[in-house]
Amino acid sequence: AENEPGVRRLSLDECVAIAIENNQRQPASQAAVAIAEAQLQQALSAFRPHLSLHSQAYRTEEDPHFVFPEENANYTVLAPAIGVVVPTEFNVTIPEKVIKFQEQSGIDTSLQLTYPLYTGGRRRAAKRQARQGLAAAKEGLRKTAHKVMYDVQRMYFGAVLARRLHD
Repeated sequence: AENEPGVRRLSLDECVAIAIENNQRQPASQAAVAIAEAQLQQALSAFRPHLSLHSQAYRTEEDPHFVFPEENANYTVLAPAIGVVVPTEFNVTIPEKVIKFQEQSGIDTSLQLTYPLYTGGRRRAAKRQARQGLAAAKEGLRKTAHKVMYDVQRMYFGAVLARRLHD
C-alpha cells in the first residue's frame, strides 16, 4: 500500500490533528464555552448598579383638560341684627371652570439608578452557578478533544495491528 499512487502515510500526530480539525463536536463544545462565559458576565453584572433611561414624546389634538361644571348652592346664614338673629339666604353660583392639566405636546423623561442592597444570597449563588457552568463547559470541550484523540489512537493502532497481522 506504500507504493500505491494517492496513498499517503500518516503519523499518529497527523491523524489526531486532522481528526480534531474536522471534528463536528468541537464547534458545539466551543459554543457551549462561549455561552457559559456570557452567562458568567451576566451573573457578574448583578453586582453593578443598573441605570435605565426612559423617554416618551406625546402630542394630542386638543389640550387635555378637566371641566368642573357650573354649580348652584343655597346657603342660609344667621346674621345678627340689632339684638335679633335674622336668617339670610344666599344663592351662590359657581361658574364652570376648565382646568388645563397638561400641555398639548411634550416629552416625559426619567432616569433610574438601581442597586439592590440585599438579595438573600441570590447574586452570589448565580455567580457561583455561572462559574461552575463555565468550568463544566470547559471540561466538556476538553473531553471532546480527548474523545477524538482516544478514537483516533484506537483506530490508528487497530490499523497498525491489522497490517502487522496481514504481513
